Amino acid sequence: MMDAKELGQFVVPTDVTPERLPGVLVQACLDLMDQRQRSLTTDGVLLTWIVLQYAINFDQPVVPGMTLNLSGLPYRRDHHVSLRTVYVTDQQQQRVVTIRSVWGLLNQSSRTLTRLDDAALGLPEGLPIRRVDRLHFPRITTAIGITRPVGLRPDDIDHNQHLHNTRYFDLAMGMLPPEQFQLYWCEQIDIRFRREIVAGDQPRIMTGRADSTVVVQRFCVDDNNVAELVTRWRRRDGNA
Repeated sequence: MMDAKELGQFVVPTDVTPERLPGVLVQACLDLMDQRQRSLTTDGVLLTWIVLQYAINFDQPVVPGMTLNLSGLPYRRDHHVSLRTVYVTDQQQQRVVTIRSVWGLLNQSSRTLTRLDDAALGLPEGLPIRRVDRLHFPRITTAIGITRPVGLRPDDIDHNQHLHNTRYFDLAMGMLPPEQFQLYWCEQIDIRFRREIVAGDQPRIMTGRADSTVVVQRFCVDDNNVAELVTRWRRRDGNA
């Protein structure tokens, strides 16, 4: 973390529930990010950075009331994608969470990803990415529950007119049974977005297990997978 820049502090709300914790952490990171990275205009076209992937690794459980320090590495860019890394530490400077995200530039007129030369971005100099790692999504072997519909509220839709990316965490975690959080703590979350969920969509979430500690969830719209989320869990009692 030698090159990481301090972003600020965040106190985990005392009333946050386990299923809402990932979304709360991600939102804290978004709130502290450089606002210049949110959108730009080129040739009269509005372009907005939208997230394509998250990879979140927990080194220890995060609990309500914790005071966390957030710091970020310089953005790494490769034309139409941007890799962002945020480190979260506790008051003793022990690593708690690492959040990596991959972002693409969305053309607001065509709703398609746009490729630009670095010089056209007009953004602070970043570090190049040789490649963007592909996430591995294991096959579901055991269903936890039936595929359930998701009712979207008006405030779930953000200024880009699609489902706010932190809501994916809330909705997916809310599908898990209470004993999942009583017996386990989440140590890894990977999510990949295949396309936007927009106002008027009627998404459903399919939830299943790849094994005893790996949960796989898929967001579907009209029988098409639009997002995939994998969580890996560790038992609270320390047993394998």
